Amino acid sequence: MDHEKINIEQSGRTGRTVKIGNVLLWILIVFAPVIAGWIIGLVSGTDPLRLDAWNTTWNDENGYFRVIRTMRHYGVPQGMTGFNEIISGNVPFGPYNLFTYIPYYLLSFLTGCSSHNYIYLCNIILAVLANLVLVALVRPGKRDAVLLAAFFLTQLIAARYTWSGMAEASYHFYIVVFMGLVIWYLKKPDAAGWKKGAALAGMVALTFFFGVMRPYFAALFLIPLYLLIFRHPRIGEIRRFILSLLILAVMFGTVILMYFFMGYIAEYFEIAPAVRLTEIIRTGQVRGILFSMVRINLDSVRSAVDLVKEYRWAGGVAFLFYFEWLLLLVLWIHALAARKKDGSAAVCFLLLAAGAMIYEATILLYKAYQLHRMLLAITIAYTLFLIAFGRVLPWINAAAVIALVGLYLMMMPSAFALPQINEASISGTQLAAYKKELTGLLPYRKLDEENPVFGTPASLDPYWENTVAKVTEDAHIQTSFVLPDYLSLNICTDKYMRQSIASGSFSSRYVMVREDSELDEMCRKKYLLLWKDIGHCIYDCRKAPAE
Repeated sequence: MDHEKINIEQSGRTGRTVKIGNVLLWILIVFAPVIAGWIIGLVSGTDPLRLDAWNTTWNDENGYFRVIRTMRHYGVPQGMTGFNEIISGNVPFGPYNLFTYIPYYLLSFLTGCSSHNYIYLCNIILAVLANLVLVALVRPGKRDAVLLAAFFLTQLIAARYTWSGMAEASYHFYIVVFMGLVIWYLKKPDAAGWKKGAALAGMVALTFFFGVMRPYFAALFLIPLYLLIFRHPRIGEIRRFILSLLILAVMFGTVILMYFFMGYIAEYFEIAPAVRLTEIIRTGQVRGILFSMVRINLDSVRSAVDLVKEYRWAGGVAFLFYFEWLLLLVLWIHALAARKKDGSAAVCFLLLAAGAMIYEATILLYKAYQLHRMLLAITIAYTLFLIAFGRVLPWINAAAVIALVGLYLMMMPSAFALPQINEASISGTQLAAYKKELTGLLPYRKLDEENPVFGTPASLDPYWENTVAKVTEDAHIQTSFVLPDYLSLNICTDKYMRQSIASGSFSSRYVMVREDSELDEMCRKKYLLLWKDIGHCIYDCRKAPAE
């Protein structure tokens, strides 16, 4: 027997041979997200085995585990609207959080959700599963496998999202599986019709979940729509037409569903550029519209440059997007010149168009300095497509990714540090004691629609009885761990907090502020102090302090 090869039996007949070296590379790709965590630990001086979300100083996504625990024991938390007590039709940030929670909620039945590091573990599982599906679909040859392994091992910005517990890691799962299906579809033109139909259904379902969380990504629906219309010959014209309409309906449904759940146009979004542009469009001045668009885009580039100077990843990811978009443009032009008939040229164009739309929507409706949150996923899609259909360009891209990550490692390696076990933080016993104490002080308020509590305007929505208003903090998110699971958090700006304290207009029953702060002094004069510890105070907004 040839020890260098393994014969793969498929459907009762001998399939293509796979070299052992390729199999080893596939295994490396699948577990690259795990290995990348050790690389991060090596370069940052932190230990992946000593992770502790309790000691994170900036990543509020770790608090997601609170919501999962609430969902498991009390149902979907409806009192928490997320930002400045804006009332949404359902859960915080509309369906964004609801759909973000789904993979973590499902995984909680496998992993449990008692550990502070629960989201970390879920992210690692999602990353490994995504790469496993990618390898199973694409079965990359040696050259592609080397490039894929190098990418997943060296794109430490994406890996840092996974290992820091940020929810964007779930988007990376969606985009990797989505691109695996796209690449498989293009490279398997003779596959069985039911398999191609299942692949298209998978693309649509993934884009639906992805698009509801981030509506900008609805542009990716164009890819399965193209594949159905032009690359799916074994289907009747009437059926093709009906399925095309269905994909379009799902595409528009993602945006409609988002606003249906939200019940409002989210004030969280920074929409000032869009408002200014809308005013110019109403004037009908083409020159003014073009000038405004150019200015907005130049401002976003300046923001990216500023972020690079501040050692912020957002700037680096933006420039990686610019670079990879140009690489994909070159690949598209080459595919047109070569008159490729495999559909890759059209998909390449749609990726370019989708990336441009995502970028423009981000800088118009969101925040230029948060480009990395939107663009990192599409850069992953660009890399996977370049590896599958490029020749020299994937190697250039690999060098660019390594150079970008290397630059950030030289500028500020501490930015990659993972939160570590810290003996100075409270013990598990103390944490349990805090939770027991606060459960008695801040009891769970059951919904009673016939007898709303207290009779204040806020009590018309009794869900607010289990909500705590607090300001955004760049450090010390530990307070979110000590609160009882049923209490939802409503993140407020400092300005909103001052206005609400002064006017006594909080919808939330409780308010949490830093001890000995100006906000604390304002609350002390108006509300009943319930608890003070770990540098924070909790007040009951419905009760006045004792005389």
